[in-house]
Amino acid sequence: MPRDQGAAGFPVEYADIHFSVSRETRFATMKELYSASDGNPDLQDEIGTDVEVGFAYDKQVRLSSAIFYNSFKDLINSVRRPDGSKYYENIDRARISGFELEAGKPIRWLDLSANYTYLNARNQDTDKPLDLVPGHQFNFMLNGRPGRGFSFAVWGLATSECTVASSSGTLKAPGYFVAGASVDKTLSVLRLFLRADNLFNKSYVTIMRFTWHMAFRSVALNPQMKG
Repeated sequence: MPRDQGAAGFPVEYADIHFSVSRETRFATMKELYSASDGNPDLQDEIGTDVEVGFAYDKQVRLSSAIFYNSFKDLINSVRRPDGSKYYENIDRARISGFELEAGKPIRWLDLSANYTYLNARNQDTDKPLDLVPGHQFNFMLNGRPGRGFSFAVWGLATSECTVASSSGTLKAPGYFVAGASVDKTLSVLRLFLRADNLFNKSYVTIMRFTWHMAFRSVALNPQMKG
């Protein structure tokens, strides 16, 4: 249930400065409330207030940056038990602040973009880091369209280590790098799409909601007949 206010403007069309303030409520899911193993029917709604100021430039090269500050009341968080199970609880006060830098450049039939994000996420009740929020994240994307119905993409994501609280203490989740690639070929009556994820077969942990991804490399081929 977001509520937004903002402003944007700049005297030239290829540049922009923006400022926004938004307030959003996240309701606990049925699983978070009533799961037999880890539900908590006493969870309160999570309320967040987000403030952001940013700049964008798009002329021959794409550049953008933003500084943000997000504060939370009753942040819904998961806590890991020693046996590996988890339960949900509210954090009374929490914040996530940081900045983001992004750059991109088209070069003939190639387009390269990269993004860096710095995050400082704190549980203000305990003055400790929020679970599974790495301080540094870097990702890139390379798209190519050399012609003859052929296109490809390569992407990657790298993060620094982070921590997670459990009932037995604070654990460290190591940083990781994952990469993927896809190839697309369009023929006269057929389109072939091949995608591979987690090329280096890494185990990793996603942010905030404590989802472990076991080492697993996946490849998918999707042929489609053109109508």
